[in-house]
Amino acid sequence: MTRTAVLLAGMGAFLCWAGPTRGQVFQPIPPDRVEEISRLLLELSGKLPQPVKCEGDCSKATGLYIQGAGLMVIPRKDLQEGKLDGVQQPEGAPIGYLFLHRLQIVAGKEPIAEERLLKSRFTDSSGVEREVTVLYLTVHRDSDNTWKLLILSKQKQPLAAFPFRSDKRESSLPLDVSASEIQDKQTKLTVIVFGKYAADIPLKIVGD
Repeated sequence: MTRTAVLLAGMGAFLCWAGPTRGQVFQPIPPDRVEEISRLLLELSGKLPQPVKCEGDCSKATGLYIQGAGLMVIPRKDLQEGKLDGVQQPEGAPIGYLFLHRLQIVAGKEPIAEERLLKSRFTDSSGVEREVTVLYLTVHRDSDNTWKLLILSKQKQPLAAFPFRSDKRESSLPLDVSASEIQDKQTKLTVIVFGKYAADIPLKIVGD
């Protein structure tokens, strides 16, 4: 079996995994699978148009999954506090990737329209076609010194913006995530930057 086939098999298992039903709580992707899955995701996304330049660091990737739905964040390589250029640009300064499977970001009251999103498809080892949404995370500072997390996909124009708040957490990763308990197919994804700043992104689970 080729390396790509092995990665596709692992990715397919991740996307199909039947997680716990009690409490509907997202689980972390096992550390021994995170890096290989993140490498496949970057490989797939590299074949798509890129609205901003962002080189991912798979060694610091992390993700969550439950019952066939999953997500992964991959920070920008050499992401460091105080060394972000372009934070006042409309598209913000890139800090990493967000990949979603059977999850939609809710901006306002409705999910972001599918036609505005980059999608990557692949066929897993069982012959089933899978789809992953490719998003870029950037940081923007307004003229009034308000900091926001921006979501980009097909174009530089942000699809959504979520304010940061102070929220110190113990994390060895420059870009980390947590998720609230699922209620009515919805959850709140919290993106934590540098273990100090957090932004909440409403997510909706797609399908049954």
